[in-house]
Amino acid sequence: MNLGEYMFNMKLNLKFLLLLAVLLPSLLFAGISVNNYTISKSSYQPGEPGVVSVGITNPTGSGRVEALTLSTNSPSALGITSSPSLADISLGGSTIVTVPFVVRSDARAGIYLLDLSFSGISFDSSNARTSATNTVSIPIIVVRDPVLSFALNDTNLGDISGVRLTISNVGGVAKELKISSSGDVSLANTNQVFVPLVTNSSDIDLKLDSRKASAGSNDLVFLVSYKDELGDQKYANYSLRVNVRKKTLDLSFSQKSDVVTGQTGNLVLTIKNNGNSVLKNVRLSFNDPSVQLKDRSEINFGDIVPSASADSSVAMQVNLAPGLNPVNSTLRWSEEDTEKESDISFPLTVTSDADVGIYLEAKPSPLLVGTDHTISVLVSNLGSYAINNVDVGLSSVDLKSLDVSGSQFIGSLNKDDFSTVQFKMRVPDKEGQYNLDINIRYKDLSGEWKTKNFVRPINVYSAPASGPGPLVYVIVLLVIGALVWYFKFRKKSEAKSKA
Repeated sequence: MNLGEYMFNMKLNLKFLLLLAVLLPSLLFAGISVNNYTISKSSYQPGEPGVVSVGITNPTGSGRVEALTLSTNSPSALGITSSPSLADISLGGSTIVTVPFVVRSDARAGIYLLDLSFSGISFDSSNARTSATNTVSIPIIVVRDPVLSFALNDTNLGDISGVRLTISNVGGVAKELKISSSGDVSLANTNQVFVPLVTNSSDIDLKLDSRKASAGSNDLVFLVSYKDELGDQKYANYSLRVNVRKKTLDLSFSQKSDVVTGQTGNLVLTIKNNGNSVLKNVRLSFNDPSVQLKDRSEINFGDIVPSASADSSVAMQVNLAPGLNPVNSTLRWSEEDTEKESDISFPLTVTSDADVGIYLEAKPSPLLVGTDHTISVLVSNLGSYAINNVDVGLSSVDLKSLDVSGSQFIGSLNKDDFSTVQFKMRVPDKEGQYNLDINIRYKDLSGEWKTKNFVRPINVYSAPASGPGPLVYVIVLLVIGALVWYFKFRKKSEAKSKA
């Protein structure tokens, strides 16, 4: 059991004990009834003073109570600063006893019981004396609240900015701290940041999204929740002043060629100037080591006037997963005789090296004129990544399809995987060589559809001439041999034996 769970269970037990402490004395000591108590605060910091007020009543049916005294039994973490004086309580009367205390500056977090014992002499209607003591236990919660502050290493923000957030704490520990944001400047790519424990300070790398904010000063509001030393949930808001800088640069990019992962190829890129200023000597460089330009460090586009576009082609190698990849890049240009640069996230679409191969097989084989055959097409994935939605089509100008559909669906093929589909075809009535057209359509991991076409020649043969097969001729020869032996050799041996 951790500290938070232990203290929580302890508080539940203390509340039960407190209920008994308040109720039982009124039963045990008829002359004094403790009705209720109040505490000046729900919890206290080390070194902080407090006050406990207890309501006492002499209920109807009892006599007067005299010589009423109060004694205290406080834990070492609490100190009673003064002892109140108590007066006699007449029949049906009541009073409130106030007990001041102070929490020691070195007190540890926890729940402490302050015991207050009320003693006196009760006289009934016959003036008989009865003495007793009534004790009530009051829980005092001591906890050092976290004292948190937030600071950014850079308060000048662009549209999407990477910053380091430092959380400082000069109070008690903050556990399970959760940070979310509110307003036009917000957390990017996540709704919440989690920090398990903050004792003195913690550094967190964040991305902030200021695209909805106006240029200039803005408030970045952090919504924070955490648990204190005793495991109680606390909530707070912290506001930081930031300066949002809006870029006047207005460009659009379009990719005119495929870039295949793991291969060297040419990237053809177009930049259009949608702004009102002339951009001179426009250059783009990639900061991601997974994107390598060949024989140069940046792509040059030259000067781009408003509403105009510029193209550039460069050899490059990309080691990124297929799909749309935001690549950290830097754009540099000259505007109004001033050199400028901007960090941008360049959208680069990467195509997989997806490729397929096929193998054909006919049953029965060989293909004979005018007969029906099943053509099996084995499709194998030759690329480095899985492909999906694989569909195989088979057609021919000369062969007739006997299937309802001219295509068969395979589905997904992992790397080095293969699968086979069958098509029923009727062969022409004339022998010769004919072509089969095979169309493979699939989607790679970039989400793009790919199509590969194959043309495969097949040979059609005439059926063998009809007539007795070789076995018939063998049987005929055996019969002829048996007749020759019988009439020639056996007849001669019979004639000699008769002579």
